[in-house]
Amino acid sequence: DRQTVLAAGKLNWRAFTFAAEALKTDADFAVEVAKTNCSAVQFLSKALRSHRPTAMKLVRCNGLVLEHLSCDMKNDSEVALRAIRNNFRALDHVSGSLQSDPDFVLAAAQLDRRTLNMSSAKTLTADRDFALLLLNKVPLALEQIGRYHKIAK
Repeated sequence: DRQTVLAAGKLNWRAFTFAAEALKTDADFAVEVAKTNCSAVQFLSKALRSHRPTAMKLVRCNGLVLEHLSCDMKNDSEVALRAIRNNFRALDHVSGSLQSDPDFVLAAAQLDRRTLNMSSAKTLTADRDFALLLLNKVPLALEQIGRYHKIAK
């Protein structure tokens, strides 16, 4: 029963392992699971974790859910940016191709400049041309950029 599984999941997120298959494929149940604990999302059906509309709802509840979504969702810039908007640490779970995409990292920094402190963004931030572009778009990123470049006062 749905309420029993949700109550048990609030006590221990691993309880979602024992949810009926019908619940593991239910998008509304998935949102409740994401609100409880992002790690519990891994027990939802693979199809549900690959379903874009559901993924958007899940990352809106908890950006760190991105870790447990499909590779396609981790590579979807809109899903990834929605996750970062919710929690800047979601950048660590974005696909490698997006993490190395200057346009994507710039968009993430515009949502939350703390993404520039994440290891995946540091390589781009160290690039002078990207740093200048970033500084133009996100003036408050001066602190992060200053770690890699001497900035004249």
